[in-house]
Amino acid sequence: GACVRAIEITRLTAAEYEVLSVFEANEIRKNRYPFNWEGRRFTIDMFLGDLFGLVMAEVSFENDIELDSFPKPPFALAEVTNNELFTGGRLCDLTFADIREEIRRSASAGG
Repeated sequence: GACVRAIEITRLTAAEYEVLSVFEANEIRKNRYPFNWEGRRFTIDMFLGDLFGLVMAEVSFENDIELDSFPKPPFALAEVTNNELFTGGRLCDLTFADIREEIRRSASAGG
């Protein structure tokens, strides 16, 4: 079935970032790019910092039928839609090496 996820993005001004930077916290930094493929608009996130090397592509569908009939793009290494490891709350505690190992484990387990 489809994964329905509410996403909220807050863009900070430089001043807001400075105010919030005094707090101890993990951060995720990434550059986001639009990308069109097979008539679909993807959002490509290229991660920086400890996650440098991780690139995630996101695309939306209107319903399960559209989702199920869309072939995995040739540039996609793994499907991570329902993998909690790839949510922001988990990613901020990981490195690219952690992600690479998880994908290896998942592939060898047939996932």
